[in-house]
Amino acid sequence: MQFFLIIALLIALLAVFFAVQNTTMVTVYFFVWQFSSSLALVLLLSLAIGVILSLLLSLPRIQSKNWQIIKLKKRINEQEKEKDTIKEQIAEQLGTINSLQRQVNEYKEKLLVPPKIIVNNESIKATTEDEQTDFSK
Repeated sequence: MQFFLIIALLIALLAVFFAVQNTTMVTVYFFVWQFSSSLALVLLLSLAIGVILSLLLSLPRIQSKNWQIIKLKKRINEQEKEKDTIKEQIAEQLGTINSLQRQVNEYKEKLLVPPKIIVNNESIKATTEDEQTDFSK
């Protein structure tokens, strides 16, 4: 964009130099009209008309680009909303996963703890071939 601005300023500067050096009167004929003025004024008027015409001719392209930009911004907003929704769903799923993992760990701990065996000392007796031993004493 800066390149085009520099080029436009150079053209304007050249037009001013041309206008200052060429002050003679000229007559411009356009169909049935006739216009007499200094060459500088005719040049500046022609330059201004050229700028206006080029802007008018580029308006459809500019407008279509603006519509495209609006559509793309709308699409970006929709995708950002979708991204936020997906992030929320991921956070919920991670919470569920963490909760289930805690439950699994609790169940593992319960399964790994050896069961407590309550033994009544009076009921344990061992017998051998020779004798019967009472372990309760």
